[in-house]
Amino acid sequence: MEGRLLRLADTDLDVSSVLDALGVEVVSQRGDWADALCPLHSENDPSFSVNLTHGGWVCRPCCARGQLLDLVSRVREISRGDAIQWARGQGSRERSSAELINSLLPREAPVSVSLAWAERYDELSPTMMTEYWFERGFNESTMRQFDVRFDPDQETLIWPVRDESANTVSFIKRRLPGTRGAKYLYPSGFNRALFPQDHFDYGDRALLVEGPLDSMWLHQHGYPSALSTLGSDVTRRQVDWLRGKVGEVTLAFDNDAAGWRATELLVGQLSRHGFGVSVVRLPRNFKDVQELNEAELKEALASARSALAVKFGV
Repeated sequence: MEGRLLRLADTDLDVSSVLDALGVEVVSQRGDWADALCPLHSENDPSFSVNLTHGGWVCRPCCARGQLLDLVSRVREISRGDAIQWARGQGSRERSSAELINSLLPREAPVSVSLAWAERYDELSPTMMTEYWFERGFNESTMRQFDVRFDPDQETLIWPVRDESANTVSFIKRRLPGTRGAKYLYPSGFNRALFPQDHFDYGDRALLVEGPLDSMWLHQHGYPSALSTLGSDVTRRQVDWLRGKVGEVTLAFDNDAAGWRATELLVGQLSRHGFGVSVVRLPRNFKDVQELNEAELKEALASARSALAVKFGV
């Protein structure tokens, strides 16, 4: 592998530069907030407000609001992943992963162990990868997309966890086979979020899996609605994030006793929160989605049935 890999986590987007590139002209400013003509609809009087510091925006006539990347995606009619790439090219300031995480912490917050993980991550080569990654079927493009790196001293894969604005908020490690201990490692104080928020393309449905590598595998095969719960249930924080983005959820957890227990639990949790839930039954002798190739994934996901139909064998 040659060349430097993209590191979307190590930049701050320049809000003003992105707005200029989108053709958004500021009419007036009140502190950090500016008023402008909405780029999403035609108007003569400004009804669009945007924060010039963090990029949050709202348009009252459109009944729409979101983050800067949401605006880029809507105006340019591109995917969220492409929006990140485009916005990054309009102006950004290089920062280390540790600096970014530190900037997101409240001033009174104690220094997180995530900072030590970030410093170690920045020391690792962005172009060196263990053969295990490729033996599992992952490719270099996915390695770049999620900024996965290999730590030869700890024999782990490590990658950043980002919020939907592409800010690095933490890290996840995955031990290689043959090493002792839990498969996945999280820093102290880790807040479980759906992963990867920064590459999730909004639609009418989210595809939930358990492990982060499961979600990467699905993204690699053309399913940008895939998200990992990073556990066998969903947290209130994860449910709140999904609300307003999707109304339907498809579950594709592991094809074993633990996976089906988790599926049953999630069906109840998500149904109580008003989501329509469907379930994927993986083919026999396949443990998880990573064991399915592109054609097998397409067939399995197309066969998803409503949770009620699965429960009652309809």
